[in-house]
Amino acid sequence: MPLAWFYGSGTTKQVTVGNVTVYAIGAPGDTVLVNNQSVNELSLPLRVSTDRTQWCLTFMTTDSLFVTDTLTLAYRPIEYFASVECGAMYVFDLQQVTSTHNVIDSVLVTQPHVTNVEQVNLRIYVPTAQQ
Repeated sequence: MPLAWFYGSGTTKQVTVGNVTVYAIGAPGDTVLVNNQSVNELSLPLRVSTDRTQWCLTFMTTDSLFVTDTLTLAYRPIEYFASVECGAMYVFDLQQVTSTHNVIDSVLVTQPHVTNVEQVNLRIYVPTAQQ
């Protein structure tokens, strides 16, 4: 799963974003990852049956309004045979990441190759007033 950390806009400082809800768009079943919680990172599962997954991020602003951004990850799923003991798994190559900009300022891909090794793949920049 790609790991995304939140950063303050125009900084290299990781921040915690309060009152955020995150869910997948168009995925079957319960896809709520975060429900009105404070987070500084997100693990965003990707579907192997398609080459694009969209996430809805709803933020509560400082004046108690709910504002939503859509994060779209386009990727190439690659089946990978790890070993006889571990079997096959998928890795992903992120090809394009876009978002709306209602709260999110920008998204930076720091590591486009997504494996089972925990590493930051995305930086999501938000205004520091969102902390």
